[in-house]
Amino acid sequence: MIFGIDFGLKRLGVAKVVQNIIMPLAPIMRKNRNQASRDLANLLLAHESDMSKITLVVGMPRDMDIDDVDTESNLDIESNRAGRHEVMRKRISHFLSLIDFSGEVVYIDESYSSKEANERLLDRGYNKRKNARKNGVLDSISACVILERYLEKINALSHKTEDKQNKAGCESILIESSDMESSMPENRVIENCKVESSLLESRVVETSVLESKDMESKHTESKNENCLTKPLQTKNANRVGGNENLK
Repeated sequence: MIFGIDFGLKRLGVAKVVQNIIMPLAPIMRKNRNQASRDLANLLLAHESDMSKITLVVGMPRDMDIDDVDTESNLDIESNRAGRHEVMRKRISHFLSLIDFSGEVVYIDESYSSKEANERLLDRGYNKRKNARKNGVLDSISACVILERYLEKINALSHKTEDKQNKAGCESILIESSDMESSMPENRVIENCKVESSLLESRVVETSVLESKDMESKHTESKNENCLTKPLQTKNANRVGGNENLK
């Protein structure tokens, strides 16, 4: 089972994936570290008894945007950011060690996730948005945003893998086809050509014989018709001559 966690000093936003649907869960209000870790353990165990089957997607904040900073200071900022991220990872690891977590932990950039979560509550009015920030509802919606980014990343990677597999499959088919053509013995190719040629010649001969027979039969029929017609013409001529003599 996959859970999203938005870690904060005062609250922990929690969400989970159920049949590819992301659902916010009740946030955990932090009084102290031990209490918060115990509440998180109870929440996870309530949904999955085996901790090793759980994947925790944790939001990792970016410290600042460095797009508009000069190159020299970029190196210092990146170094400082990497150091703070490492500290954050250690804090989260220590927090999870308190609940004896044995599952997988994945870190996802949570930049502007709280802002995006707040925008989803704009239709609730100012007072409800204010209460959502206090009671931790906003933090759990931020955890939903973190899970959405994680699933989008997983889907993008799976599509790339499928494209690579399809491309590799097509290349494999082409290689096998060329190998089969190249491995075919030359004598076999010539033999196949000879067989096809002989079959073609036999078909031509059969066609010529059939056409010749048709012509002979037509000629015979025409000759027979002439033989039958001539006696009739002779008899008619004799009859005409006899009539003229009688006159």
